[in-house]
Amino acid sequence: CAIAGATLTGQTAGTCLVQATKAADAQYLALDALVNVTVTGGTTAQAPLSVLPANPSISVGLTTTLSTTGGSGTGAVTYQLTGGFNTVCFLSGSTVTGVGAGTCSVTATKAADATFDAVTAQTTIAVTGGAVSQAPLNVAAASSSVPIGSSVALTVSGGSGTGRLTFAVTGGTGRCTVNGTASPATLAGVEAGTCTVTAIKAADVVFATAAASVTVDVTGTGTPQSPLGVAASPTSFPVNQSAALSTTGGSGTGAVTYAVTGGTGSCYIAGASVVGTAAGTCTVTATKAADATYAAATARIDVTVGKSPQATLTATASPAAIPLNATSALGYWYREA
Repeated sequence: CAIAGATLTGQTAGTCLVQATKAADAQYLALDALVNVTVTGGTTAQAPLSVLPANPSISVGLTTTLSTTGGSGTGAVTYQLTGGFNTVCFLSGSTVTGVGAGTCSVTATKAADATFDAVTAQTTIAVTGGAVSQAPLNVAAASSSVPIGSSVALTVSGGSGTGRLTFAVTGGTGRCTVNGTASPATLAGVEAGTCTVTAIKAADVVFATAAASVTVDVTGTGTPQSPLGVAASPTSFPVNQSAALSTTGGSGTGAVTYAVTGGTGSCYIAGASVVGTAAGTCTVTATKAADATYAAATARIDVTVGKSPQATLTATASPAAIPLNATSALGYWYREA
């Protein structure tokens, strides 16, 4: 059998097991469903089919175009990745693009016609080299210094690809927090000294991770507050749910604010709650602001955002039994969980 869009074509007699997959997204896990299609009939075998170029080698980021020789009859030729799906190779029509080091397999199928059965041939493509380096990434602060209790904008430029942008405090003698996962983000001064912030643009299927850092001086004085604690209830919850945030300790009259400052998932702050929007972990930083006597104080907590189940998925084929060269319409329906 061969699939084009939501249509299955019977190429040789027998049964075909079709898998329908509804992909995962930020909120739901992937879900599969199976359906059997019976192909009846039989015709003459084609002459041997070969794929050209035979066992080619390409570098990451480059392409090769496939063709075939041999076969018999008027059946169209199609290509399908049968190994290395989208992690080593990407296939569009007859063009293969290398996206990661390794090998991938491509199967060429010359379809059946009124006289000849379908025939297939395979080739293995070697992809060499590592991920492609991004264009230089740059991060800049709107000011080289920021007073305790104040903030400064961080702007990122450069980089390549679709990788997510994140920020992390990676060094310094003072203390600061960063709020935001897009440019511009905001750096807030907490304790006097230097504060080094690193912007990280994540890897994607073509480009490696890139990073750049900037150092800002946090200025000012103040008596340290008593230790600040932050709690989340609960500490683990599904996508689109929330946890209540609270603090204990600290000193003075400074207001308490919350910010999402890291993690592998995605969250946002709504008042004194953290709301999960994509599965993973989220680091929440609570800041009790400075006042006339005390310097600002911070505390951090990690919460875990879990994926929600998808709806029930059912694959269909109509009709479920077809003769050679006939087609069956593929579909699906699902019911909300």
